[in-house]
Amino acid sequence: MLRLLIIALLSFVSYTGFASADSLFIVSKNDKWMAAHTVKRGETIFTIAQQYHVPPATLADENGVNYQNGLAVGSTLFVPVGVFNKATTTTPAGGWVPVYYKIREQDNMYRISKNINEPQRNIQEWNNMPDNSVQVGQVLIVARLLYDAKINSFASSETTTHTETKKADTATVPKGQKYTVQFKERKETQKDGSVATYIVRDTVWADTLGAFGKTYMQQTGNEKYITEEKGSAVFYETPGKLRSRYGADAKSSVIYAFHNLARRGTIIKVYNPGTDKYVFVKVMGPLPETKQYHNGLIGIGDDAKEILGVLEDKAWVELKYNSR
Repeated sequence: MLRLLIIALLSFVSYTGFASADSLFIVSKNDKWMAAHTVKRGETIFTIAQQYHVPPATLADENGVNYQNGLAVGSTLFVPVGVFNKATTTTPAGGWVPVYYKIREQDNMYRISKNINEPQRNIQEWNNMPDNSVQVGQVLIVARLLYDAKINSFASSETTTHTETKKADTATVPKGQKYTVQFKERKETQKDGSVATYIVRDTVWADTLGAFGKTYMQQTGNEKYITEEKGSAVFYETPGKLRSRYGADAKSSVIYAFHNLARRGTIIKVYNPGTDKYVFVKVMGPLPETKQYHNGLIGIGDDAKEILGVLEDKAWVELKYNSR
């Protein structure tokens, strides 16, 4: 018993010794768990977004700032934690940073794992924990975030910020079409050696993905986490009540599919290499055990045939989806 107590005590000391003053800690903000980053001299929304692999617009929105606002040195910027910036087992050493959490009253491993959306086994492995018990004040690594240390924050030189605004011609956007304004950062070295950061408001672009496409990008973390398959698609006759209300439009059609591996509700991107066309479909369930689907990889409503440029009832396709 004494031996086990000593081991547990040594383990606890080792956990709390991981974090330093500059370490990232996870905090709850607006019912979301985020990493608290301390702003350093010369950093901008863009450089921090690049460092942590977060879309600049998302980072700005979560912190209630805009691209033109400067960031006060020493202030806290909250970095979202999600599938788009979590490191995986294949992420090379040096390509990620640990995120820590300090145990509070009422905390347990199950609650921590659920809040941060990280399997308990990963947290225990990262912290060399003999079991899943935790103690108040204990500091644990609870996530690993993608991190690019090569992003230059210009901390070694004086930085001035200029703003250029190139207004978009919204009259060119079709009526009812959604659009987004894109901001880009351009850096130039001035004659006096200082670095000027130009924040450019770029032209708008039309929404081309549609609801299914956006869901697909969310499910796959912008195609970072995908399973790819190739095989035959079998097109079934779509009942009238399920037939797309929008016709042959790849971004707005509602098309359903059967697939044996993808879970119900998964959005699959179906690509026809013969015509270089694709469509997003939503999985209803596994392939029916009928002769029609023999040797088929996926069953798709026949209202997708026109979108994919298919004339027959079968076609060779390539699939991408999140199998997690």
